[in-house]
Amino acid sequence: SASTKGKMLSVYGSSVERILLNFADPNAAGDLRGEPSTKHPFFNGPDGLLVRKALAMATDRQTVANQLYGGGLTGKPGCNIITGVPDFESTATQSFCASFDPVAAGKMLDDAGWKLGSDNIRAKNGIKLKLTYNTTVNAVRQATQAIMKTNWEKAGFGVTLLQTPAATFFTNTSPDGANHFWSDVEMFTNNSDPDPTSYL
Repeated sequence: SASTKGKMLSVYGSSVERILLNFADPNAAGDLRGEPSTKHPFFNGPDGLLVRKALAMATDRQTVANQLYGGGLTGKPGCNIITGVPDFESTATQSFCASFDPVAAGKMLDDAGWKLGSDNIRAKNGIKLKLTYNTTVNAVRQATQAIMKTNWEKAGFGVTLLQTPAATFFTNTSPDGANHFWSDVEMFTNNSDPDPTSYL
Protein backbone atom coordinates (compact mmCIF):
# COMPACT_ATOMS: atom_id res chain seq x y z
CA SER A 1 0.00 0.00 0.00
CA ALA A 2 1.09 3.57 -0.60
CA SER A 3 2.57 5.43 2.33
CA THR A 4 0.54 8.26 3.83
CA LYS A 5 3.60 9.84 5.37
CA GLY A 6 5.63 12.52 3.72
CA LYS A 7 8.62 14.68 4.50
CA MET A 8 8.35 18.41 4.18
CA LEU A 9 11.32 20.10 2.52
CA SER A 10 11.78 23.84 2.68
CA VAL A 11 14.40 26.43 1.95
CA TYR A 12 14.88 29.95 3.24
CA GLY A 13 13.56 32.67 1.00
CA SER A 14 15.18 35.99 0.21
CA SER A 15 13.12 38.16 2.57
CA VAL A 16 15.27 39.96 5.12
CA GLU A 17 14.09 42.07 8.04
CA ARG A 18 16.89 44.58 8.01
CA ILE A 19 18.08 47.41 10.20
CA LEU A 20 19.44 50.24 8.08
CA LEU A 21 21.82 52.92 9.36
CA ASN A 22 21.55 56.43 7.94
CA PHE A 23 24.84 57.76 6.58
CA ALA A 24 23.24 61.17 5.95
CA ASP A 25 22.32 63.59 8.72
CA PRO A 26 18.61 63.15 9.57
CA ASN A 27 18.72 66.33 11.66
CA ALA A 28 20.36 68.69 9.17
CA ALA A 29 18.64 72.04 8.81
CA GLY A 30 15.99 72.78 6.19
CA ASP A 31 16.14 71.15 2.80
CA LEU A 32 19.43 69.43 3.65
CA ARG A 33 17.74 67.09 6.12
CA GLY A 34 18.69 63.51 5.21
CA GLU A 35 20.36 64.57 1.97
CA PRO A 36 23.36 62.49 0.79
CA SER A 37 25.50 65.64 0.75
CA THR A 38 25.30 65.69 4.56
CA LYS A 39 27.11 63.30 6.87
CA HIS A 40 25.71 61.52 9.89
CA PRO A 41 27.49 62.79 13.01
CA PHE A 42 28.67 59.40 14.28
CA PHE A 43 28.10 56.77 11.57
CA ASN A 44 30.69 58.56 9.37
CA GLY A 45 34.01 60.21 10.05
CA PRO A 46 37.08 58.77 11.78
CA ASP A 47 35.06 56.79 14.34
CA GLY A 48 32.17 55.85 12.04
CA LEU A 49 33.29 52.29 11.39
CA LEU A 50 34.01 51.68 15.06
CA VAL A 51 30.61 53.05 16.16
CA ARG A 52 28.82 50.92 13.55
CA LYS A 53 30.76 47.86 14.65
CA ALA A 54 29.87 48.53 18.30
CA LEU A 55 26.19 48.84 17.37
CA ALA A 56 26.43 45.56 15.43
CA MET A 57 28.09 43.85 18.41
CA ALA A 58 25.23 45.03 20.63
CA THR A 59 22.59 43.66 18.21
CA ASP A 60 21.05 40.41 19.44
CA ARG A 61 20.08 38.73 16.18
CA GLN A 62 19.82 35.25 17.72
CA THR A 63 17.17 36.17 20.30
CA VAL A 64 15.10 37.95 17.66
CA ALA A 65 15.32 34.91 15.36
CA ASN A 66 14.52 32.45 18.16
CA GLN A 67 11.71 34.36 19.87
CA LEU A 68 10.08 36.21 16.99
CA TYR A 69 10.88 34.39 13.73
CA GLY A 70 10.47 30.69 14.41
CA GLY A 71 13.78 29.75 15.99
CA GLY A 72 15.51 28.59 12.84
CA LEU A 73 12.47 26.95 11.26
CA THR A 74 11.19 30.05 9.50
CA GLY A 75 13.87 32.59 10.29
CA LYS A 76 17.55 32.75 11.12
CA PRO A 77 19.92 35.50 12.18
CA GLY A 78 22.24 37.05 9.64
CA CYS A 79 24.00 40.16 8.39
CA ASN A 80 23.34 40.09 4.67
CA ILE A 81 20.60 41.65 2.56
CA ILE A 82 21.16 38.99 -0.11
CA THR A 83 20.21 35.55 1.23
CA GLY A 84 18.73 32.30 0.03
CA VAL A 85 21.50 31.49 -2.45
CA PRO A 86 24.71 30.76 -0.49
CA ASP A 87 27.00 31.61 -3.42
CA PHE A 88 25.58 35.15 -3.43
CA GLU A 89 25.85 35.73 0.33
CA SER A 90 28.67 38.02 1.42
CA THR A 91 31.36 36.80 3.77
CA ALA A 92 32.61 40.37 4.33
CA THR A 93 29.91 40.95 6.97
CA GLN A 94 31.20 38.23 9.30
CA SER A 95 33.45 40.58 11.28
CA PHE A 96 30.39 42.66 12.15
CA CYS A 97 28.30 39.63 13.11
CA ALA A 98 30.87 37.45 14.80
CA SER A 99 29.64 38.03 18.34
CA PHE A 100 26.87 39.51 20.43
CA ASP A 101 28.38 41.31 23.39
CA PRO A 102 27.03 44.74 24.38
CA VAL A 103 29.51 45.01 27.26
CA ALA A 104 32.46 44.48 24.91
CA ALA A 105 30.87 46.94 22.47
CA GLY A 106 30.73 49.52 25.27
CA LYS A 107 34.36 48.88 26.20
CA MET A 108 35.43 49.28 22.57
CA LEU A 109 33.65 52.65 22.46
CA ASP A 110 35.11 53.65 25.82
CA ASP A 111 38.63 52.80 24.65
CA ALA A 112 38.08 55.04 21.61
CA GLY A 113 37.11 57.99 23.81
CA TRP A 114 33.32 57.63 23.75
CA LYS A 115 32.76 58.20 27.48
CA LEU A 116 29.60 57.36 29.36
CA GLY A 117 27.81 60.43 30.70
CA SER A 118 25.56 60.77 33.75
CA ASP A 119 22.62 60.10 31.39
CA ASN A 120 24.16 56.69 30.47
CA ILE A 121 24.80 57.87 26.89
CA ARG A 122 28.30 57.92 25.45
CA ALA A 123 29.70 61.12 24.00
CA LYS A 124 32.88 62.35 22.37
CA ASN A 125 33.82 65.87 21.23
CA GLY A 126 30.31 67.08 22.08
CA ILE A 127 28.57 64.40 19.99
CA LYS A 128 26.25 62.04 21.83
CA LEU A 129 25.46 58.53 20.60
CA LYS A 130 21.72 59.29 20.55
CA LEU A 131 19.65 57.69 17.83
CA THR A 132 16.03 57.48 16.71
CA TYR A 133 14.94 54.03 15.51
CA ASN A 134 11.88 54.00 13.22
CA THR A 135 9.80 51.12 11.88
CA THR A 136 6.17 50.27 11.18
CA VAL A 137 3.44 49.62 13.72
CA ASN A 138 3.66 45.84 14.00
CA ALA A 139 3.81 43.63 17.13
CA VAL A 140 6.88 41.68 15.96
CA ARG A 141 8.72 44.85 15.00
CA GLN A 142 7.94 46.52 18.31
CA ALA A 143 9.22 43.41 20.11
CA THR A 144 12.40 43.60 17.98
CA GLN A 145 12.77 47.29 18.80
CA ALA A 146 12.50 46.53 22.52
CA ILE A 147 15.26 43.89 22.31
CA MET A 148 17.52 46.21 20.34
CA LYS A 149 16.90 49.20 22.63
CA THR A 150 17.79 47.20 25.74
CA ASN A 151 21.10 45.97 24.34
CA TRP A 152 22.10 49.14 22.50
CA GLU A 153 21.58 51.07 25.72
CA LYS A 154 23.81 48.56 27.56
CA ALA A 155 26.57 49.59 25.14
CA GLY A 156 25.97 53.30 25.85
CA PHE A 157 23.68 54.41 23.01
CA GLY A 158 20.63 56.54 23.73
CA VAL A 159 17.67 55.07 21.84
CA THR A 160 14.33 56.70 21.01
CA LEU A 161 11.79 54.35 19.42
CA LEU A 162 9.43 55.57 16.72
CA GLN A 163 6.57 53.54 15.23
CA THR A 164 4.89 54.70 12.05
CA PRO A 165 1.73 53.20 10.48
CA ALA A 166 2.70 51.12 7.43
CA ALA A 167 0.49 53.21 5.14
CA THR A 168 2.58 56.23 6.14
CA PHE A 169 5.98 54.53 6.44
CA PHE A 170 5.84 53.15 2.89
CA THR A 171 4.93 56.38 1.11
CA ASN A 172 7.16 58.88 -0.63
CA THR A 173 5.50 61.91 0.94
CA SER A 174 5.62 61.26 4.68
CA PRO A 175 8.45 62.77 6.75
CA ASP A 176 8.35 59.57 8.82
CA GLY A 177 8.54 57.39 5.72
CA ALA A 178 11.31 54.96 4.84
CA ASN A 179 12.24 56.84 1.67
CA HIS A 180 12.84 60.13 3.49
CA PHE A 181 14.80 58.26 6.18
CA TRP A 182 14.63 61.16 8.64
CA SER A 183 15.76 58.92 11.48
CA ASP A 184 19.12 57.44 12.41
CA VAL A 185 17.99 53.84 12.08
CA GLU A 186 15.04 52.26 10.29
CA MET A 187 13.78 48.70 9.94
CA PHE A 188 11.64 46.87 7.40
CA THR A 189 11.61 43.76 5.21
CA ASN A 190 12.64 43.55 1.59
CA ASN A 191 13.56 40.72 -0.73
CA SER A 192 15.18 39.93 -4.04
CA ASP A 193 14.74 37.50 -6.90
CA PRO A 194 17.04 34.46 -7.00
CA ASP A 195 19.25 36.56 -9.28
CA PRO A 196 19.86 39.74 -7.20
CA THR A 197 21.50 41.80 -9.95
CA SER A 198 18.61 44.24 -10.49
CA TYR A 199 17.95 44.39 -6.73
CA LEU A 200 21.50 45.49 -6.04
